[in-house]
Amino acid sequence: MPSSSDHNTDKERRLIGVFIYSHVRLRRADEHFLNIHLTSAFAAVLEMEEEDLEFQLEDKEGLQMVHAEEDKLARWKGGTKSALVHSAAELVEDVARDTVGEFGVREQEVMFQLAETMYGVARDLKSPKIDYITIDD
Repeated sequence: MPSSSDHNTDKERRLIGVFIYSHVRLRRADEHFLNIHLTSAFAAVLEMEEEDLEFQLEDKEGLQMVHAEEDKLARWKGGTKSALVHSAAELVEDVARDTVGEFGVREQEVMFQLAETMYGVARDLKSPKIDYITIDD
């Protein structure tokens, strides 16, 4: 299995780092469906199998990053699900703008679309949902 150290370019390491930080934030927000999309998008850009990318969360360097991010999130005040998803979307948007363009235009579009989806989920989580029940007499 590949490890984080197998991806020697700065842009690949940056992408893997953003993947790990975003994955931890989405996991903490219980947004498993978004994590599936996150993994698919990053694996496609990095031209890796999804399982190999997920292994990055468990190898030595990846685990250190996961623990550091979890410690950081534990200190956040007001770390609502909406805020966690929004902050993960910001990470994805930043990496799309700064790094993914080097992989190609299509790859950059995919990452921007992922960020937009994540922003939408964050907005939905922030908005209160009221279910109406009608009772027929």
